[in-house]
This record gives sequence, C-alpha cells and structure tokens, in this order.
Amino acid sequence: MEPQEQNTIADDHTQSLGERTADEVAGLATSDRHRALADERRRTLLSILEAPPVPRRLDDLAAAVATAEADGDVPAPEAAESVRIALHHCHLPMLSELGLLDYDPDARRIE
Repeated sequence: MEPQEQNTIADDHTQSLGERTADEVAGLATSDRHRALADERRRTLLSILEAPPVPRRLDDLAAAVATAEADGDVPAPEAAESVRIALHHCHLPMLSELGLLDYDPDARRIE
C-alpha cells in the first residue's frame, strides 16, 4: 500500500470520531493516538461525546456507554456500575491527560 493511501485510510477513521475530536486525535503523537483509540470502550466513549446532546455527568456518560455496549438494550445495573468505575479510574483520566477532553474527577463531570 502506498504511503498516500495509508494516510487516507487513517483520515477516514479519525473523521468518524467527529470534527473536533478528529482534529485533536490527528494532532497527537502516533503513540498517543494509538493509545487513545486502542480500546473499544474509549472509541465508544469518544463517539458518544461527539454526538449531541453530550452527557456531562459521569453517571449519564456511563449509562450511555453501557447502553451502546449492550447494542442499545438497557444494561444491567451491575454493567453500568462497572462501566462507571472504568471510566472514572482509567479511560477519562487518560483521555484528559492526552488533551482530548476535560474531566473533573472530584465533580465527576466532563467539560
């Protein structure tokens, strides 16, 4: 595959995340971009944050991610709680550290 073709494929993938995040993801170092997009839950999270209305509270975001992971079905309360814990302790701090979003862990809000 020609280098030009590889760039086109990568650009098509990042564009699906939404214009703002795509620009931010594209501006990351390659290793940080791979780290941000390597996990399916983080990709789901980013796509939810790009579609209005954007959930701002951790509980609302966790419910949206858990629902997406359950293919639109209502998730079990344990599943939503597990997603909430993973978002709070792992995914949101990582994406905040990379500059893709602002997460306030004390207020449990995404800005």
